[in-house]
Amino acid sequence: MIGLLRGTIEEKFHDTVLINCNGVGYEVVVPDSYLSKLPRLGEEITLYTHLSWKEDGVTLYGFLNREDREMFRMLIQVSGVGPKMALNCLSVLGPLDLLRALSSGDTKKLQVISGVGKKTAARLCVDLKEKAKKMLSIRGLDDSISSQTDNAKVDAEDGNTWHEAYSALINLGYKPGEIRKALSRVSQELGKGQGPTEISEVIKSALRYLARPG
Repeated sequence: MIGLLRGTIEEKFHDTVLINCNGVGYEVVVPDSYLSKLPRLGEEITLYTHLSWKEDGVTLYGFLNREDREMFRMLIQVSGVGPKMALNCLSVLGPLDLLRALSSGDTKKLQVISGVGKKTAARLCVDLKEKAKKMLSIRGLDDSISSQTDNAKVDAEDGNTWHEAYSALINLGYKPGEIRKALSRVSQELGKGQGPTEISEVIKSALRYLARPG
């Protein structure tokens, strides 16, 4: 099983990248939404991969982080959902919005994804609702964070900013508990009219608290 690739990008296509790993080229299928996020040709990239074996061939799928790969693997376990549809789900909604739609049973939001009809959307919610709730809880993106942003009187758009900031801090290796404390402090600043609303500023402010001892 190939679980990770690290090498330089040789070629890019609409949904595939060719990665040179010590002289061996791997063709890797990636979500469409990654095209603007990938490094330029000749630059190094690390992808977490999923290898799919089928009668018509072998396909390697690549993701920029473990969380996206985990979501992909969860989606393809649902009956009627293949790799292509799973990639569409990640590309159209993104991992966090997708988890929220699944956990809340928002079938209408899922139906904006190409290939996902009413029945498929319902099946996704039924099969993955509890898993999605658990994944949100593990990431700290549960009611506790929502209540913090509500108390800070941020609107829906700002709420998404706070959730994205939380995910970014998780990816930086900080623990959910300490991130919650830092974001709570930042939200208190915002409640006093002193805090940031842009995601980059939210992250910077949270990092200042995270860097402090104790």
